[in-house]
Amino acid sequence: MAKITTCSIITGMMYLLSFQAAAQTFPPQIDTSFKTGDGFNPNVQTLVLQPDGKIIVGGSFTSFDGVTGLSRIARLNNDGTLDQTFSTGDITGPTFPQVTALALQADGKILAGGNFTEYDGVPQAGLVRLHPDGSKDASFNIGTGFEKNISLAKISAIVVQDDGKIIVGGYYDEYNGVTTASIVRLDTNGDIDPSFVTGTGFVNREVYAIMLQDDGKVLIGGNFEAYNGTQGIRKLTRLNSDGTLDNTFKQDFGFGGSSTINTIEIIAGGNIVVGGNFLNFGGESARNIIMLKTDGSRDSSFQTETGFENAVWAIKGLPDGKLLVGGLFQKHDTVKAERLVILNPNGSRNMMFPSTFGFSNAVTCLALQDDGKAVAGGLFTGFMPIGTAQAGYIARIIFDQSASVEHTTESAVKMDVFPNPARSAIYISLSALPDHIRNSTISITDVTGKTMLVQKTTDMLHDQTIAIDTRHLTTGIYFINLHTSQGIYTQKVSVY
Repeated sequence: MAKITTCSIITGMMYLLSFQAAAQTFPPQIDTSFKTGDGFNPNVQTLVLQPDGKIIVGGSFTSFDGVTGLSRIARLNNDGTLDQTFSTGDITGPTFPQVTALALQADGKILAGGNFTEYDGVPQAGLVRLHPDGSKDASFNIGTGFEKNISLAKISAIVVQDDGKIIVGGYYDEYNGVTTASIVRLDTNGDIDPSFVTGTGFVNREVYAIMLQDDGKVLIGGNFEAYNGTQGIRKLTRLNSDGTLDNTFKQDFGFGGSSTINTIEIIAGGNIVVGGNFLNFGGESARNIIMLKTDGSRDSSFQTETGFENAVWAIKGLPDGKLLVGGLFQKHDTVKAERLVILNPNGSRNMMFPSTFGFSNAVTCLALQDDGKAVAGGLFTGFMPIGTAQAGYIARIIFDQSASVEHTTESAVKMDVFPNPARSAIYISLSALPDHIRNSTISITDVTGKTMLVQKTTDMLHDQTIAIDTRHLTTGIYFINLHTSQGIYTQKVSVY
């Protein structure tokens, strides 16, 4: 078994004020009660939440907050500290072994997949099942496991069905000596399920994402262009519950070129949100995120304009229909977006996270807690702007669902900004003035997140209207932010 050792507002004013915001110890969107200390070293690739709130984490790390002797998988308590009751064996392999996929069974057992070849010195190629305490479940026998003829096999996605059967996707040619290219379904004991017939599967291509529909059909995303001999399967497809191709899912659209699908999310109503690294869908522009109808055709009501300029790696649907999106991107629709954003149900940017907030590197995985907070893992070591605080590849995010443009009317506040575009002045009209609005602050930020001015509403309010002189602003896009004790209300405005 792996040995674990512990190593040693600015006051009121009667005029507009431009200023450079002071660095915070932690951005307000970060949950400081999640005490991870120095975090993992190095990265986090995947995570899953247990029903009791504990967090199972996988990646390439070998330490957490000074505790060494970890081996690519760990469990954190709900407060972010290391769960010392969870202890696993050594996960090893010939080249940079990682745990890249996790899944939780109904009985509490944990499935961990990746590009490893051994567990505690015993051959265990690509997949292992652990008991809730982290010890190996010997009743799950994968035999010779996953193999790839031209390179090291890798497991990228694991899904557990309601009946306990396990769908495993990745990059491999064989499982336990049987040819099965990058997709297979296993029985609960590790045997191949012969009722899931994939034929030649996805030859020499990788499956990155698997999502089960309520009807038992299976959505598959990756970098493939064919399935079981059928050509024109362009990076995304749907299988019937028996593994055959679902011909009701349109295959004549698809993602072109060297595209990859990294993540799939099914939202209320059955629509499918897809994220990855792509520029178009069916020949029409689609930058790294798109919503599809249940038949696989594009949902044109979801408009992200120019989209993300870099890859999307994780998407989670929020209870109110919004989407939490993480990835490698630094812009959404040309506006600064540092690796984590919230999109409204129509695909537009929601400034619940201001443009000043983000991460220093990619967000690779997300999980939503029952209390509405989100756990993010990835390649990041700090928050944006750089220097505000450090984060060891994992953090917990706070977002107030009431603090968004979409919810202003629901909270008895309606903020109208006019004219838009503006030239010499911007007027802000507030339809209702509860106490948290009367004693709040207005700020303007540019697309880089720089604060251009700030002012107390009590100093500028006249008949429920605020006037702001914009003659000192250069031509461009800005965000008007109303900061209150109950959240931030934001509107985008153009100045010319």
